[in-house]
Amino acid sequence: QWSLYMVALSGFHFGEFLNTALFKADVVNYDSFVVNHSKSYTIAALASWTEFWLEAWFKPFGLPKFRALFFVAGMLLVAAGQILRALAMYTCGPNFAHQIMERRANGHRLVTHGVYSKLRHPSYTGWFWWCVGTQLLLCNPLCVCAYALAAWDFFRHRIPYEEALL
Repeated sequence: QWSLYMVALSGFHFGEFLNTALFKADVVNYDSFVVNHSKSYTIAALASWTEFWLEAWFKPFGLPKFRALFFVAGMLLVAAGQILRALAMYTCGPNFAHQIMERRANGHRLVTHGVYSKLRHPSYTGWFWWCVGTQLLLCNPLCVCAYALAAWDFFRHRIPYEEALL
């Protein structure tokens, strides 16, 4: 569980960096890994790791940490979310940015083809399912709920703001 989670986590952050390197080589730097983008992200990761290892160590209610159904569901969500986010970022190419653009850059285009013709926010959708999937993969019941609520709340505020700027 832990090893596959770390592979998924590393792959996600490497993918963020790779997309920036492919399409915006002039701005690529350590921040392109999107590892240290907010205190909330760091707190969420630490909470997740703490829940995993405390439950693995203490086995509350005598239950094993590993639950095959949740683990498989988590792996499927992680894979689907990663693929969807990667497709969205690749489809946007140089038009993708990790930060909301307050002003239109020269040459920037609103992308409406590819996965954007099917989903309104495929990058956000992919990330949402990926992050919830990581917690299912770890069989972290508290963090599954917390991650879903926190991500939902984040997008509930971010999406209307972003769309108003468009």
